[in-house]
Amino acid sequence: MTGYSKHEEKSGSSLPLISTLREVLDPALNPWLVGGAVRDQLAVKVCHDLDIILPDNAKKAARQIADALNGDFYALDDERGMYRILIPGSDQADMIDISRFQAESLEADLAMRDFTINAIAVRLHNPTECIDPLNGRQDLKDKILRPCRSDSLRMDPVRAIRAARLSLGFNLKMVEGLPSRIRETAPFLSDVSAERKRDEIFKLLEEPRPATAIRLLDKVGILCELLPDVPRLKGVTQSSPHTLDVWEHTLAVVSRLSDLLDLFLNPDMVLGDGGNLTLGLAAGKLGRFRPGLQNHFVERYNPFRSRRGLCLLGALLHDIAKPMTRAVGSDERVHFYNHEVKGAKRAMEIARQMALSESEAAALSSMVTNHLRPRYLSAEHPLPTRRNVYRYFRSAGLSGVETCLLALADFLALTNLPPDQEEWTRELERASVYLEGWFEKHDAWVKPVRLLSGADIMRIFKLPPSRMIGKILSRLQEAQASGEVNSREEALELAKVVIADQRCEDKNDRLDQP
Repeated sequence: MTGYSKHEEKSGSSLPLISTLREVLDPALNPWLVGGAVRDQLAVKVCHDLDIILPDNAKKAARQIADALNGDFYALDDERGMYRILIPGSDQADMIDISRFQAESLEADLAMRDFTINAIAVRLHNPTECIDPLNGRQDLKDKILRPCRSDSLRMDPVRAIRAARLSLGFNLKMVEGLPSRIRETAPFLSDVSAERKRDEIFKLLEEPRPATAIRLLDKVGILCELLPDVPRLKGVTQSSPHTLDVWEHTLAVVSRLSDLLDLFLNPDMVLGDGGNLTLGLAAGKLGRFRPGLQNHFVERYNPFRSRRGLCLLGALLHDIAKPMTRAVGSDERVHFYNHEVKGAKRAMEIARQMALSESEAAALSSMVTNHLRPRYLSAEHPLPTRRNVYRYFRSAGLSGVETCLLALADFLALTNLPPDQEEWTRELERASVYLEGWFEKHDAWVKPVRLLSGADIMRIFKLPPSRMIGKILSRLQEAQASGEVNSREEALELAKVVIADQRCEDKNDRLDQP
């Protein structure tokens, strides 16, 4: 069968990498490009990952590619001949998966795959040669999502999640009977490893319409199997200024946050193009932080999962404890006292159930803990002070940047209506101060270089090692960040005050003892 055209091949972002692979791999190995890489090229979409299969010697081929591209080599399943290469810093494709045929022939391998649009193979060294035994190319053209076999989902229940992602990502209509098969398959997701479900959730959140994808998962009965806490948000009403229940509000937060991330992270997005007044104001107030935000989100807690996906998972879980904390006060208003604290604990539990790394779990929990902080300041200080910025990032850490964006999305999702321009401008100005602190004044406002070390304090004031030293250093650093202390001499004077206060406190504690 004829392969894809030269236009189609040039449309995908992975062409330079594919050309490199042709040079690296021996044609005698008979490698074929398959799955999403071919599908995305045919659909003229950006291709992030490449999948290559070959009759044998998959490990040898993977090693050759890793060595040639200075990539990191991972054995996914040595027994089945499945390997992965991660290319650090690549803007062409994040990962290359190499595997040997999982059946006696290429055609049989393709027939065992999930959907026809993923069961197309193109010979790596001859892109005009294409194997498409199930007419996946026609299904892609006709916008149809069709399983390769009637029992495709039962063979691998995680394909039920993938069906939702593909139908939205490529605007495909599910073939008759597929939605009911997805519902029937949902209970069997409990047999799938946490790691595989997690990876599909991240891919789904990284799609252009993540909130719509979550709705679809709920509609076909999958969401309650993946993240049972989230559907429980339905019907949990809130007082003004909220006009949505917690479920609708949460999905709106995910949607608004996705818009903001697109605005600042998508290189094709033109800032301030006037297409959307709300986003236009955001571009005007925060546009100068775009390079910093892009660099920040390029860095990953885990090489296989994006920071963007984790940020959107944080949005999905930010109010996860509201059902368990809802109360009606004497003022007849609904309150959710400490929902961010209890929610952070639950988010940590969910992160571990999903087999996220400890750094990812900590970041997720931090986003939930701190999502209210950027917005709530005193009436006397409507904009954050340097001390506010220091204390915020001391609590939120590295994830404080994405939490600022989450807080903006949280504000936008109070209702389904466009925000009041004056209020939105004020929210953006607050966020701007926090981002200025992180990206432009980090060494002054967030983590100033110490004017005195612990050793200096012990030597000058003749103090033994103790917790008091840590308290002094903490107080000094906050004073530096706030601008209260600007020299070594001022640091010494403040240290004297802290020591005197601590000694007085210790003395009072002793007097209070019976």
